[in-house]
Amino acid sequence: MSYLGFLEDTSNAIEASDLDGDGLTDIVIGIHRPQFPDMNSKRLFILLNHGDGRSYSIYEMPHKAIFNVESIVIGDFNNDGKANDIGACSYKSIVSTFSTIQYDNHPYAGYKKVDNRIFGKPQSIIRGRFNDDKFDDLALVSPQTDTLHVLLAYGDGNRTFTQQIYHSPHNPVSVAAINFNNDPIDDLAVLSCNQTIRMYLGTKNGIFHENDISFYVGENSTNECYRSLRSADLNQDG
Repeated sequence: MSYLGFLEDTSNAIEASDLDGDGLTDIVIGIHRPQFPDMNSKRLFILLNHGDGRSYSIYEMPHKAIFNVESIVIGDFNNDGKANDIGACSYKSIVSTFSTIQYDNHPYAGYKKVDNRIFGKPQSIIRGRFNDDKFDDLALVSPQTDTLHVLLAYGDGNRTFTQQIYHSPHNPVSVAAINFNNDPIDDLAVLSCNQTIRMYLGTKNGIFHENDISFYVGENSTNECYRSLRSADLNQDG
């Protein structure tokens, strides 16, 4: 299918990865319909790449599986060694993880889902290694409650997490994983609506400490709210 008719709705989140192991980049798209928050219609889509640069096999999440996706992340959440599980947060204060997806058949035929309730309305979900184990953890922010949430995986294959909540003032809107102090644990940078980035340093036991270093990224005084933060090695120093 080359016509993506479902994009007539509001496409609120997108991630790309090789989900079915064929060497081609596939796409996951989340739909947000604030005018119809409980309507049984389009929610989450998997687009499997045909390899011709223009057409995809499109699969829709079953009705009632998730409502109004705010953000998407792809990782190994059931600890099977394959980074092809999907995590998504929704306006109903829930983070859902979907694993054992059968990409070679019908992706949603035998999937397993686990919901984790969040205090506030979550957005900007990311994955990282936030303690000294080898499992994919999650982090996200909630502007409504001025909070940063870290979900540490148990690693039991059941996609369960233990949740930690940290105060993050001035309407946090985005979070990114970054190795700020060059240790084995991922740290977190949180962007707030007032154009400030705050650093949270990770530890081996999964506890984060807010660093006294923060960055103001706005050029001039403005009422604009910055919305998204990404991290990369821009100066190539390793």
